[in-house]
Amino acid sequence: MPDLSQIVKAYDVRGVVPDQWDESLSELFGAAFARVTGAGAIVVGHDMRPSSPGLA
Repeated sequence: MPDLSQIVKAYDVRGVVPDQWDESLSELFGAAFARVTGAGAIVVGHDMRPSSPGLA
């Protein structure tokens, strides 16, 4: 598990793929966000990087 203090900031979440951020961590963040907010659905956007579809 990466050091989350290095990738989670006050207004931003970002990390280097795959060293700090990977598909597993994306899934955990999405699940935590849904649980904390009570959201029934979440919209996720991404850019053209090859890693984007798997992270989304």
